[in-house]
Amino acid sequence: MRVGFDVGAERVAAGSLRYLGPTSGWTLAPLLLDDGMALVATRDGAPVALIRVLVADGLITAIRTVLLP
Repeated sequence: MRVGFDVGAERVAAGSLRYLGPTSGWTLAPLLLDDGMALVATRDGAPVALIRVLVADGLITAIRTVLLP
């Protein structure tokens, strides 16, 4: 199920700030993976999402998010 889908740097940045920015109540922590990086999002100390960041040539090419139940 796809909840939202943005294309283009400006739309993705705006959407990311809306859902993950300082007023979201979420805390983000980096998670280094063998083939890249991810972020673990927590709220009130409980994990709520895993955010996979895909990078190519120094640019973010995709952001994949899985919300945890």
